Amino acid sequence: MKKGLVTTIVLVVFIFAFTASITDLYHQAKEVSNDYKLIEIDREIALMDYEKAKIESFNKRTDLSAELSYVQNMNNYYSSLKNYYNLINSIVYDYKIAELDLKVLELQIENAEINFNNSEKLYEKNLISENELKNSKISLNDIKNSLVNVKNNFNQKKEEYEKYFDTDLDSIEYEINLDNLNYTDETYVASSLLVKQNKLNLELTKYNFDTLPQNSSQYDKRIAELNVKKSIINLENTVENIEKQNKTSYVNLEAQKNTVNNLYETVSIKLNNLENDQNSFENGLISKTELNQTKIDYYNTLKNLYSNEKNLLNNLINYILNVQVSPEEVMN
Repeated sequence: MKKGLVTTIVLVVFIFAFTASITDLYHQAKEVSNDYKLIEIDREIALMDYEKAKIESFNKRTDLSAELSYVQNMNNYYSSLKNYYNLINSIVYDYKIAELDLKVLELQIENAEINFNNSEKLYEKNLISENELKNSKISLNDIKNSLVNVKNNFNQKKEEYEKYFDTDLDSIEYEINLDNLNYTDETYVASSLLVKQNKLNLELTKYNFDTLPQNSSQYDKRIAELNVKKSIINLENTVENIEKQNKTSYVNLEAQKNTVNNLYETVSIKLNNLENDQNSFENGLISKTELNQTKIDYYNTLKNLYSNEKNLLNNLINYILNVQVSPEEVMN
């Protein structure tokens, strides 16, 4: 048994005002997402096909074939769920990142305009060369040229977000108790649909070998025997890989959680710097460009936080779904 992590993480994006839990977002998206509805329809069809196949089965081979087909379908189901949850995370976080990209660029344009205006005044007084003035103008134009692409990206992300959510998010809140995710290798392997698939393959190849007609050729007997050996090796390799995946996934989650926590501390420091600089600007102690640069530093740190938070949630959900547990069960 691995040592449990009892730390409860409460992650709150505090730049905004209106709060929604991540699980509320998942539930809301499910109500309107055709992709999710198709995933659930496929799951229901797979279950009905399995029940039908079990009723119609007439020997162990057809029993095993029905089991194998169902496990393969459920493996596809959970893979689709991973893609769905990852998509929703990306829609939410990419929208907020695009919003910050636009804010940063607008501040950069404002600073570039201030610098260009200052350059014009300096040039009129013969304090800088014509080339220096031109360079200032080029810098301003370069930044302005980026505005169209950044606005388009923001509008696309916003439009995608509004397909699923009717309220503009002001904050994202959730709790993760990593102790609840302290899966042993045995639990992780026992829950793996890929392991179950390989076990059924082994049972099926053994059954085929054991039920060969007595008058089978040496070739057929040898092929059946080799298929059994191959299935045994595939199962052993799969178990080994799943155990390794469990260890590395958990370690990576812990590292990502620490990175996100550190970024929250950094964001708090940047926010405090911004509040101080805002007061300094209002008292005439710093320039507008200096205040804007502090805002840019704050927004860029938030972007880094959101990007890492999205990756943490995606990897967390993939890890949870590997043991066939709903993300909503462990995320509050």
